[in-house]
Amino acid sequence: MKRLFALLAIGALLPAAPITIQFTGTITQVPVDEIYQDITTGTPVQISYTFESTAPNQVIGDPATGSYNSTGAGYEMTFTLPGHTFTASDFVGVGILNEFVDQYSVVAPGLSGALLLQIFMQDNSASVFSSNALPLSVSTAPFTIRQFSFQHVSGTSETQFDGQLDAVSGI
Repeated sequence: MKRLFALLAIGALLPAAPITIQFTGTITQVPVDEIYQDITTGTPVQISYTFESTAPNQVIGDPATGSYNSTGAGYEMTFTLPGHTFTASDFVGVGILNEFVDQYSVVAPGLSGALLLQIFMQDNSASVFSSNALPLSVSTAPFTIRQFSFQHVSGTSETQFDGQLDAVSGI
């Protein structure tokens, strides 16, 4: 019991350490754009997200899977493209899979669920990760699949686009 209390006390003393990662990308498909009516294939996108580097793994007992949630002010994902900036605030979830493939995913819901911003990368050779630990930096280079997606629903209208991540543009 004393050990558990000591571990909890130490964890409570760890300072918050937000990290922001930025990507560039290009929209590859726009299945529907009823809301904005000006988003097109080939448009460049800048993506950034801020997460908590000390977030605990929410998946206990599975050494291949990690789920790290950052909640509260300052944790957000932003998609910026010509004429538009979309931000989902107050929650960013980072997922890790280190198994027969390696996967890195980031999700940020916003506008009470009406906005969903996502990143998904997969390495088919399973050589990117050596554990389910939260990486504090990431590169697109070793991943075979490097995608992002956007979905916004407003009333009965929807805008959705998907794209290819090109590179990390800053950390």
